[in-house]
Amino acid sequence: MTVAGDGGGIATLGRVPAVGWAGTSVTTLGSAGDALPGGGGDDSNTIGQRPPLAHAALPRLHQSQQATEVQSHAESRRHRALDQPDHRRTEVFEADDQSVIDLLYWEDVKKTGTLFGAIILTLFSLTQFSSISVLAYLALSALSLTISLRLYTSVLHLLYKTQEVHPFQSYLDLDICFSQEQLRKYSEATVLYLTSSVDHLRRLILVEDLLDSLKFGVLLWLLTYIGALFNGLTVTILVVVGVFIVPLIYRKHKAQINQYLGLLRGQIKDLTAKIQAKLPGSRPKVE
Repeated sequence: MTVAGDGGGIATLGRVPAVGWAGTSVTTLGSAGDALPGGGGDDSNTIGQRPPLAHAALPRLHQSQQATEVQSHAESRRHRALDQPDHRRTEVFEADDQSVIDLLYWEDVKKTGTLFGAIILTLFSLTQFSSISVLAYLALSALSLTISLRLYTSVLHLLYKTQEVHPFQSYLDLDICFSQEQLRKYSEATVLYLTSSVDHLRRLILVEDLLDSLKFGVLLWLLTYIGALFNGLTVTILVVVGVFIVPLIYRKHKAQINQYLGLLRGQIKDLTAKIQAKLPGSRPKVE
């Protein structure tokens, strides 16, 4: 449509369809005089505006980042949940090792003395009586003690009309079952130990290394003399006494013992090297 202006100019007023962003139809109202000098067109004639790309993409990017953070957080929680039993088992094993060390070093004299005395008494009883008699007497003594304590608590309950508490309830509630993971761990450790022992014994007997086989033969020869002097129970008693006494002596005289052990180790190493150099078929060990 053509409109005659006051200055004789001709302006064209039209509706121009335009295609906006993302295929949106936008209608623009403008004048042809904007292109002429003095036309004086401004930006207010534009009715439709193109939606900004950055503002439209920000919500999607924010949602993607939130989804990634949630997924990574869930994955980290899953890994922590899987690793937690291993940490607990490691702590349990470390606690057990520490308790054994405390027993051997007599940290609790009462506990270590009770255990040491019970083991020595049992071993000395085995030297005088048969194993069946010793086991029967031990079981009978334990049963007499538990029955006496049970009757004592029952009598106290009847006299004072108090709530009866079982003296061994904490032990009865104690879970002594092994989990599948513990059974698998212990079985694997046992099989590995047996396999390595059999393999080492095979190499010694079949003379894979001549020097090692000779040392094994000397050890067996010394064991024949020990067997002639002591029986198995006497050797076991000596081993138990050494296990409970030697760590305590070593803690008190650690520096002197380490010094003498270092000298002895050096002499044995030199002697072994000389013998190994003279023996045919022996292989030097790589340290």
